[in-house]
Amino acid sequence: MTPNSCLLARNLSFSFGENPAIHEISVEFTRGKITGIMGPNGSGKSTLLKCLSGIIEPHSGDVLAFGGLLSDFQDKISYIPQKEKIDWDFPITVKDLVRTSLYKSLKWYERFSAELIRLSDQAIQTMGLEGFENKQIGQLSGGQQQRAFLARALASNAEVFLLDEPFTGLDAKATEDLIRILKKIRDDGKSVIVVHHDFSNAALFLDEIILLKTTVLKFGSANEVINSPELRRAFGFPGMGQMH
Repeated sequence: MTPNSCLLARNLSFSFGENPAIHEISVEFTRGKITGIMGPNGSGKSTLLKCLSGIIEPHSGDVLAFGGLLSDFQDKISYIPQKEKIDWDFPITVKDLVRTSLYKSLKWYERFSAELIRLSDQAIQTMGLEGFENKQIGQLSGGQQQRAFLARALASNAEVFLLDEPFTGLDAKATEDLIRILKKIRDDGKSVIVVHHDFSNAALFLDEIILLKTTVLKFGSANEVINSPELRRAFGFPGMGQMH
């Protein structure tokens, strides 16, 4: 693992019963990049992301973080699941959602310090959610919901942001806003790994793409992967030509 890496997957495999979801995946994620995990439906994208987050244990292979064991750096990694996996009716406000990331800094008998409160307020401000602090999360728009979870990750001082299909259901304006925010996170030196399905805007914000179909078909710059023969084969369109 090179010093410039945040995560390293080594020979990862995971199966659901007899069906392999991912097989023998080895890939190194560079710090300060936005890396897209892309591929057809059922290609193992979400499974790979969950293995990288530590939510599920691979059946074989392992994940290293910052040169050490993934378990030793769990507090530096923030995972944001697909929208449909979140209970939007849960009675929690934006402010309280963001502050849930701070409990790990406290002993059981401690209250939030002024500094921790400042960090959470700053994260809310950075995500453009001032005025929404006391809104229940289900009352937010789709774009605001994604920004609320990103604010939570920022407040936790995460170094790696793992997002599973964050653009699902967002309109054009919210998509544009989220791309801008992810670029800012990257430009601040943090790393973003995102499961994404829309090749029409991938080159606008992804630095690198892992093309997945159970195993890695191609890994390289966004333009390189988007215009590769592997992409055409992955989606079963041998004559689809170049995509821009």
